[in-house]
Amino acid sequence: MAGVYISYPFCAQKCTYCNFASGVLPRELEPRYLSALRREIERHPWQWQPETVYLGGGTPSLIDGDALLALLNALPGRPWLEATMEVAPGTVSAERAHAWHACGINRISLGVQSFVGREIARTGRKHTAQILAHEVAMLRE
Repeated sequence: MAGVYISYPFCAQKCTYCNFASGVLPRELEPRYLSALRREIERHPWQWQPETVYLGGGTPSLIDGDALLALLNALPGRPWLEATMEVAPGTVSAERAHAWHACGINRISLGVQSFVGREIARTGRKHTAQILAHEVAMLRE
């Protein structure tokens, strides 16, 4: 199955366990990064169509809905069999979830390391098990 991985390196915080090329980068770089990424996708000589799309990072759930739509509209193959986005706990809202769905995202990878408060704290994450439960329920809706 042909797929595309799109990396979004911007994070609200750098988690202690993360080895990805990501970090707390200046927010003014984000529009330039997304614009350059979109141009690269548009200029790519697609000789095949992706069946799946995966947005990872970083924290792609921080991308503005309009910017996400512009980026995904540059990719061929829509609708994809699967379009997944990594989502950091604490970044889910009903408005964002609806925007993700409108952009073609049909699968969320929610970055849950634990539902145990002490273990969550050890990872450096700021959310709680209650926030996770609320966000999972919201995503299921």
